[in-house]
Amino acid sequence: MSYQGEHIILSQNSKFILNLIRVLASQMVVIGHGISFFGIAPYLQPPYMPYMQNIAVVIFFLLSGFLIGNSVYQKRNTKEYFLKDFCFDRSVRIYTTFLPMLFVIVFLDLLIIYYFKDISYQSAFSIDVFITNILMLQDSIPITSDSSNLFLFGNTSFGSARPLWTIPVEWWTYLLFGLLILQTGRERNFQRPNLKKKVIFFLLIILSYFFLVVITLGARSYIKILLIITWIIGFFIMLLVNIKNKHQSYSFLFPLVLLLVVSSFYFFISHNITALILLGLVDIIGIILFYIYFYSESKFSKKLNQLELKIKNLMSIIIEKLTRRKEVSFIFGLFFITGAIYRVISTKVAYETIFIVLLSISLYFFIIFFNQATFKIPNFLFKIFQFLASYSFVLYIIHYSLLIIFLNLSKTSNLSSVLIFFLAFFSINIISILLALITERKTDVFKKKIKLILKLESSYPKNP
Repeated sequence: MSYQGEHIILSQNSKFILNLIRVLASQMVVIGHGISFFGIAPYLQPPYMPYMQNIAVVIFFLLSGFLIGNSVYQKRNTKEYFLKDFCFDRSVRIYTTFLPMLFVIVFLDLLIIYYFKDISYQSAFSIDVFITNILMLQDSIPITSDSSNLFLFGNTSFGSARPLWTIPVEWWTYLLFGLLILQTGRERNFQRPNLKKKVIFFLLIILSYFFLVVITLGARSYIKILLIITWIIGFFIMLLVNIKNKHQSYSFLFPLVLLLVVSSFYFFISHNITALILLGLVDIIGIILFYIYFYSESKFSKKLNQLELKIKNLMSIIIEKLTRRKEVSFIFGLFFITGAIYRVISTKVAYETIFIVLLSISLYFFIIFFNQATFKIPNFLFKIFQFLASYSFVLYIIHYSLLIIFLNLSKTSNLSSVLIFFLAFFSINIISILLALITERKTDVFKKKIKLILKLESSYPKNP
């Protein structure tokens, strides 16, 4: 296992297993929704099995926390990488795929509504809902008690694209924590921020947290909180993988712990504007306390730093003993993944704390194992799964709308439901691959072109 700066360099084996997991999760979403739509394979659905698409969503958030956390760690000690670079990177990476796919959904929904005469999702097919989705505010809590949806809050996911409710949860989560990770690392290692930077940082943090709370208090609140916690766990896995790095600081974790505490309090707070204001106030107080701690030169701050170092050293010793031999890591990984599978099959629920914890621990040990492994994944196999993972975002966004089209086609077809399902499955993958060729797989090209248009300097390293 090797390090560069403050982040771990994942081996090709580890990248392979992460791509493999990502591919499996993306296909589980399509298969899970597909078998529900066409009424096939009932023994792979409740009450016999949990919804596999829900398991896939948990996996996506776990991977996102790990990968984005590792990516930001790579860059946070680069003097040329600033907050504007982080915001630019994240926005381009998401919106160069998300925005075009929203227009694809417009086209698909026009077919569904006017050709197939299916008006099941027509109420969500409107300009205001479209704008809400562009702003990543879908399925948030309404600001007003009437149906006017003030400032576009309270709208649902656009049109027939029902799975879009997860995207703003992930967007505001990694925007918030990415800002915290990047900015705290930079200021401590390089320079103290001036007043303008402090104000901008405060505003970005507070706005990100506010919108995350607004999204969380909307539909599926309990699930959203679990997914946020899942993302944070993925991030903590990255920290544990990096535990031996002596340059790594954990002092910025206060706001992350605060979020967990505030999220827990949500279960005891009524679902109304008062709760929203209370969460916002707690957020602001927490950020202020964090800044006082982080930039303080007091004895209290120094003692906290010493305590941090002691805890880190203790954790490092424990993890070193647990993962000294790769065979032990593999056995632990196998044990916890078996426990996770047993748990989710027993409860028939994917959005459940114990399952998420067991799955997270297994991911950690498997990453350690594959990073230590001396065998090499065949290059052709690595490239296959790298390719299959390269269109997962497109696949996630449009698969539901395409399944609805195939479902409507099946009503006038003599083909069996099983055959139509397989035709839909392969067609959706092929369409997603073609669309990803001009969107998701062209992210780096779009970055360069947009920088040229905006006249931005390209002075920081490329994403891993």
